[in-house]
Amino acid sequence: MNKALETLKERGFFAQCTDEQGLSDLMDKGPVTFYVGCDPTGPSLHIGHMVPFFALRHLRAAGHNGIALIGGGTARIGDPSGKTEMRKMISYEQIDSNVEHIKAQLDRFIGFDGKTALSENNKNWLADLNYIDFLRDIGSCFSVNKMLTFEAYKQRLERGLSFIEFNYQLLQAYDFYCLHQRHNVVLQIGGDDQWGNITAGVDLIRRKLGGTTELNAQHQAYGLTFPLITRSDGKKMGKTEKGAIFLDPALTPVFDFFQCAQCAAGSADGGGLPSGCGGGGTGNGDQSAGIRLPVPFLHGKTVPHSAPVPGQPAAAEALCLPAAHDGPSHGPSVFRHRHRQYSFADGSKRP
Repeated sequence: MNKALETLKERGFFAQCTDEQGLSDLMDKGPVTFYVGCDPTGPSLHIGHMVPFFALRHLRAAGHNGIALIGGGTARIGDPSGKTEMRKMISYEQIDSNVEHIKAQLDRFIGFDGKTALSENNKNWLADLNYIDFLRDIGSCFSVNKMLTFEAYKQRLERGLSFIEFNYQLLQAYDFYCLHQRHNVVLQIGGDDQWGNITAGVDLIRRKLGGTTELNAQHQAYGLTFPLITRSDGKKMGKTEKGAIFLDPALTPVFDFFQCAQCAAGSADGGGLPSGCGGGGTGNGDQSAGIRLPVPFLHGKTVPHSAPVPGQPAAAEALCLPAAHDGPSHGPSVFRHRHRQYSFADGSKRP
């Protein structure tokens, strides 16, 4: 197996892959370009987003090229995956503002250089899309019967699924198609809840650009998904739902962020947080506000700590968005990530 994929598998990143051997063989031949997307439906990323971005760092360190796609276009609709009801619509102006905030967060974590790592915004090709042309050229490649077999749609059919949300899979598949043509992207990575959307993109590229043995070899496309970080009640962590642990200290105070990580790491079986470990800055010990980490991310060498990229901050440093907190603004404890030291109200200090 390709060394980079082997590293991801050893660290517990693998959930599903469209063609593991084919992807491994392609990566053995040289650098590939891949992408991971997130929708700016809120002003900050949360820790549930970070698993694919840790994977991006691993793949980049192995010599591959990563694209962070910020969905300034798809956020106008909202992904129904993992949602029990339709997302609240937000203004285009708010979406554009969220794009800039999230891009800045990702730049600190990834370090965009325009070559081995760059950002894209699908607003660039979705905002002015002609609906009739899109239905003729792209919609004709999709089977409604097949779409309804995916879990994201099956669950929502019981509670109600709007037509605008039903279109989301077509748009995400179109993203993969556009990035393949613009940047020769051959791999999409993401959380396991994105499996249906990712495979739809792989299939769209094959239908639109393949057809012969030569064309299929020229336009290869693969998908790889990772385990999800969920709330302690097992539900997907979302930017617009209670219980999310945000990277922005204005939404989740640094001490609360650290406390949740400590509680999750202390759970031997990865079964969520003990009582009293609230998340998302709630401070109320609500069990739904905790986090549930996949077991591979909790023990030993499988903790997803990326190899350092020359000239870029270490992953652990980048996750701590504030440089330091020397005052008691977030409670009795002081968080100093630069020294890896935590000072508590009783005067004790623990690394």
